Amino acid sequence: MRRGFPMPGKRCVEIPLRCRFLLSLCFNPASMAGADAQGLEAMSLRQAVADWLRPRLARVADPATDEPVTDAWIAEAFEGRLQRYLAISRKQTTALWLEVAEVIRGGGAKLQTDLADTDRALSNDLDPLINRHIDRVSYSPGPDEDVTRRVAELR
Repeated sequence: MRRGFPMPGKRCVEIPLRCRFLLSLCFNPASMAGADAQGLEAMSLRQAVADWLRPRLARVADPATDEPVTDAWIAEAFEGRLQRYLAISRKQTTALWLEVAEVIRGGGAKLQTDLADTDRALSNDLDPLINRHIDRVSYSPGPDEDVTRRVAELR
């Protein structure tokens, strides 16, 4: 590519919100084994997700019909299996996070990260119970945010 010309983006069209969410799911062997151990057939869910995505990604998204990812949709999607898979994955990820936190503390360091909350649990896959293990919180205030009040809440 010649200098001065921008690199093309990885995607040239918008991906619907629910498709984006499903594309973010982790079906690695450990996650799938954890789900299988809990009685949820992960391979079957993975195939159902792929089958659901295929026709929706084969056409250009229509912003007028793009539907958000909601708790209700997650609870109903794939006969409730999506919600179960997410809960199992969150439990595994949280357990691993807590193990790493102990290693960090064992080395004499403090643990700094963002707080986990129920609104972000879908994106960071962590249970808010990790918050009591955090020593320092990262925080970037918004331009119109009451910083004093928000810091007091975080404390």
